[in-house]
Amino acid sequence: MDLFEYVGESVNPGSVGGVEFGDDPRRRPPPDATSVLLRLVVCAMAFVGAWFLVFVYFGVGVNAHNLGIAAVVAFSYVGLGWLIRPQADFSNMGWAGGLIDNPFRYSDDINRTLLFLSIVLFPGRLIGDSIGDGLRLVFGRG
Repeated sequence: MDLFEYVGESVNPGSVGGVEFGDDPRRRPPPDATSVLLRLVVCAMAFVGAWFLVFVYFGVGVNAHNLGIAAVVAFSYVGLGWLIRPQADFSNMGWAGGLIDNPFRYSDDINRTLLFLSIVLFPGRLIGDSIGDGLRLVFGRG
């Protein structure tokens, strides 16, 4: 943070988004069985594609140690994607819709970081929500 951002933010503070934890409180109604199964199939294909990319394309040796590390990383990513829900305030993303940094505010930097985190965690959230919807479908709690 430079001096211009500190002075500008103290004169005219900008709004900042936030981070929610856990399941989405504005939970949508339960989707129908066809969309749940379709999302589960797409997520399973993406998951298998990622494992193929790591173990075949990059040539990582397939042994118990590497499989364990990959499983821990994959489940941690899906868990973090489901648990952490960053939401940026799009009214304060900088100049030109977020393409140019506002030199007088650091709150737009925070909002752009929240937007980046939400983009990075979106595939994990999609997989986690699909697994949760699939479990609700199977056990009839939905």
